Amino acid sequence: MKAIDKRTVIQSFDKRTIQYINKQYPTVRTSYLIDAKNTKTVKELVEELGFKPFIISPNYKIVTEQFVKDAHAMGIKVLPWTVNTKEEIEKLKALNVDGIISDYPNLF
Repeated sequence: MKAIDKRTVIQSFDKRTIQYINKQYPTVRTSYLIDAKNTKTVKELVEELGFKPFIISPNYKIVTEQFVKDAHAMGIKVLPWTVNTKEEIEKLKALNVDGIISDYPNLF
């Protein structure tokens, strides 16, 4: 696994998947995908996982300035999904997200 672990991020909505990856392959980075119904804080999400993921990827509609600040304070990157308008991209950039997931990379 050493050959690819620095270039790989495993992401999943199912926390069990990334918990397994973290336990079996601790050098592989993980991303916890969060749906729009989430009401938990970053701290609660991390406690639920039992470890700090490399990335938390919330639905872009639930990203707030506080969510980003809390994640960054814990050393976690924030990459919202699926951002498909230039206006939403600009709003998220202003919140200091670390990147986005989009169907339209040409909007950058």
